[in-house]
Amino acid sequence: MPASLKLGIAGLGTVGACVARLIERQHDALAARCGRAIEVVAVTARSRSKKRDIGHSKLRWVVDPVTLATDGEIDVFVELIGGEGDPARTAVSAALAAKKSVVTANKALLARHGIALAAIAEKNHVALKLDKPLASADASEVVAPEVSALVADYAAGKAAPAVVVAKLKDPGRSDAERAALSKALEKGSKKALPACADLLADDDARVRAAGIAVVKAMTGKTYGF
Repeated sequence: MPASLKLGIAGLGTVGACVARLIERQHDALAARCGRAIEVVAVTARSRSKKRDIGHSKLRWVVDPVTLATDGEIDVFVELIGGEGDPARTAVSAALAAKKSVVTANKALLARHGIALAAIAEKNHVALKLDKPLASADASEVVAPEVSALVADYAAGKAAPAVVVAKLKDPGRSDAERAALSKALEKGSKKALPACADLLADDDARVRAAGIAVVKAMTGKTYGF
């Protein structure tokens, strides 16, 4: 099999983190479909310390998007930063000039600078691709496979309420994931109520709202047990 296609991802929000997780989990399927393995080898984002549940501690962290864009190890630069200006514009320009193909979900960037960026891509014989599924997707609607699996396990009695609560409290969860986890708790046993107390005391208003909905569904009460 040919050498793997090595990606560098700039931007690890909900969509970026989900892309990294899917590439890792579908490694074998992607290799079979594409004729070569695809792997994420380096990443960058605004905050290195933010919890993202992608195993990024094992990935090489690059200090900024432009440095990643010109990194000698990557074959393709994946831009998921967003915005029509910098750092996205400069990073994409740098990647194309360094003869790296670029995949982006950034419609605003291409609407404003697409012609200029396409000229750089053509000059260097590389691709500039807008990933339409990512670009059209609302990040708040992304549900990671691990969350779907946890919801199914909880419904089947194979996962503890505390595990679902911990996942719901994870700041990296999308709105759709929180809704799915909340619904799973609402449909479960009232024995989960003690674990759900943590939701009501969380710093995140969205988590507290989910906790209130769970408690109300279980007890008919809006607050407390």
